Amino acid sequence: MSCLNSFICDNGDDDLAYFMRGRLYWRMQNYSAAVTDFETALAINPECDAKHALELARDVFDYFNPDLLNP
Repeated sequence: MSCLNSFICDNGDDDLAYFMRGRLYWRMQNYSAAVTDFETALAINPECDAKHALELARDVFDYFNPDLLNP
C-alpha cells in the first residue's frame, strides 16, 4: 500500500493507480476511502473501470431487505 501511495503522490493524474488503491481499500473494508479513490479516478478519466466499481459500491450501500427487519 505504501508503494501505491508513493506512486500516487508522484503521479497524481494516474486514474489506474487511484482505481487500484480503491480496490485495495475495498478489500480492507475501508469503504469510504475506496469510494473516494473511485470518484477521483473517475474525475481524471470518466471512461475508466472505476465507473463500474463506483456503481457497484453504490448498489451495495443502497441495498435494503425488509425481511431482515421482520424475522
